Amino acid sequence: MDDSNEERRHAELDFVEAAYDPKEAWCTRGEVPCVHFRIKTQQLTRILFISLSKGYPERELLEITCEETLTGDADSRTQQLLQVCRQTAAACPGEEAIFAVLSAAQEWMQAAEEDVSSSSIVLQKVACHSFSTKHWDLYRCFRTPSSLTALIAQLSTGMHVFGIDDRSLFLKGNTTYDPEQRTWLQSQFSSQLVFRFIWLDNDHRHEAPIEVWGTCHEAVAETTSWLFSLPDHQKHIVSMVAYSNSVFSFEFHFSDLLSALLSHHPFRQVRFGGIDFSQEHSAVLATQEHAVNIVLAHCWLAGGGSTFFECMQQRTTPFGSLTLESVHPFSEEVFTQLVLRAPLSKLCLVNLALRNAWLPFRARANHVEMTNCIVEEDYGDSTENVFIIRPKAFVLGFDPIRSSIHYHPLLDASHGLNKLGIHFYGTPTTEQVQALLSALENNQQLKVLELGHDILCFKDHWDELMAVLRKSRTIGKLRLHVRNSPPDAAMLLSLKQLLEDRRDMDVVFPMGDWPLVPTTASQWEAEVRLLLEFNRWYFGVLQLQSVESILKRDALFGRALWHRREFRFVSFLLASNLDVLLSLMGN
Repeated sequence: MDDSNEERRHAELDFVEAAYDPKEAWCTRGEVPCVHFRIKTQQLTRILFISLSKGYPERELLEITCEETLTGDADSRTQQLLQVCRQTAAACPGEEAIFAVLSAAQEWMQAAEEDVSSSSIVLQKVACHSFSTKHWDLYRCFRTPSSLTALIAQLSTGMHVFGIDDRSLFLKGNTTYDPEQRTWLQSQFSSQLVFRFIWLDNDHRHEAPIEVWGTCHEAVAETTSWLFSLPDHQKHIVSMVAYSNSVFSFEFHFSDLLSALLSHHPFRQVRFGGIDFSQEHSAVLATQEHAVNIVLAHCWLAGGGSTFFECMQQRTTPFGSLTLESVHPFSEEVFTQLVLRAPLSKLCLVNLALRNAWLPFRARANHVEMTNCIVEEDYGDSTENVFIIRPKAFVLGFDPIRSSIHYHPLLDASHGLNKLGIHFYGTPTTEQVQALLSALENNQQLKVLELGHDILCFKDHWDELMAVLRKSRTIGKLRLHVRNSPPDAAMLLSLKQLLEDRRDMDVVFPMGDWPLVPTTASQWEAEVRLLLEFNRWYFGVLQLQSVESILKRDALFGRALWHRREFRFVSFLLASNLDVLLSLMGN
């Protein structure tokens, strides 16, 4: 592999020497070869160093640094250049990336030259004020960012101004200004839109308030739509609350912005708060081509939500996930029809007052979650028996002290569920835990068990729970939620014993679940990682035995055999597939 890497590195160096003028790009060959590329614009002169380490390109990426040769005007431009080049290199793992990086650097230079002559008038206005250099960092977009998360995360704390065109800009940082700043912004811009951007990075939750200011509502909508349309492969939340946006006109300029906000972003949750959706906006909300993840909290839908429901009924694909929080925006009749008939993949009800206690059990959605919902005293028959739960996955979260009218009926009817989730927001009583254990013992169909909201609440009954799971013939996956609690030694010991006794058992400690709260899940998972790896291998070997096509089974067996594993993995694979091994040897 090292010989192959060396040949590929030398081939790239030969290409650079043949394709570029020596004054523009040149190479040094040694233990760590390096490509030197001259960056020269009216405002910036740099030498870009691109190092080809021994592991490149198979195992490592290019190392890219920059040296200043003449006095530059701003270090931020150098950082922008380095980020562009490093992102380009990171997008080519295992591949030759020199040409792509040099091309990206040339594009950056061209954009920088064009920007000198056509700099944003907005940024020029900001730069003229004395407060700008003290409190604001000025940026100009040279090229489309790789993702919205990367764009926002790279800006350090404080107030930042990012010019998109001559009619608008957006700010990140504090939403409080000095009187001079506030006066200037209000004098220059007549429209403003505010939203919060939330993401996780290394189990740490980050929030950034973003303000988009513009000379008109249309400019604000266009700039915000541009932001929302940027690609992203990292889970994030966009939160938009009406009372923070008193200056922006939702009535006339919201539809296009909604379409961009709800465009195909499987890693995005969109949270609306206190927004009044017209019939047009309700239709846009319900008719997105791709599945979406929407939270409606204290919102209103025109016609009691009838337009939203009618448009949703016409969909040929699942809507995605819908969360209704605090006060749902539907009339009681539409709400009932929505739960019973809407093509939802997931329905979440949070802090709602329900008139029909058992309506969520009859939902059409495959997955239903209820958190701290109550039943209005004057409505519904709380004595009604529940024999069948229509969804295949049901998660119930509640405060054990307040209890829940749904808890025991859910356990009694859980025999039809594939996934059961119980989240106690506090320490459960012994009676509540015993009811759960009894339901698990009697369930012959349950495949996935989810426990939360922090498994430490089960600490006093953990050994009993592990004993029940050890006997189960169907439960093959545990989803164990933790918060900020460090791993508990006694609980981990019991869990490890379960994984050794049940080789078909898998355990997941969810990280990055909505609403993106920080957890210590990675620490818990690290403690049992080796056992989980073997159990997942074991399950894969069992699945291999069930493959009917002999040619496909031979191919899968060969791939598994050549996969680098320790002896116990390989020995189990061979022992379980002797017929395939003998067949291959005979051929």
